[in-house]
Amino acid sequence: MAQELDLAFVDGMVFDGVSDTPSRVDVGVAEGRIAALGNDVAGRIGERTRVVDLAGRLLLPGLIDMHTHLADVGESAD
Repeated sequence: MAQELDLAFVDGMVFDGVSDTPSRVDVGVAEGRIAALGNDVAGRIGERTRVVDLAGRLLLPGLIDMHTHLADVGESAD
């Protein structure tokens, strides 16, 4: 049996950054990582899984805020 998910995002649109348009895909998370997609999510939802209904919303999995100022890298704090 597959590992129970910690978190499941269902019924929303997912923008993966590869496709031009978002698509309807459920996303399951276990131990802080994406562990299941699509039809595989429903079968891994258990009693302890937190289910987030994304109806009418957009999910951007794996998005990392890379707001940095690289011009300051390597400069001394003096």
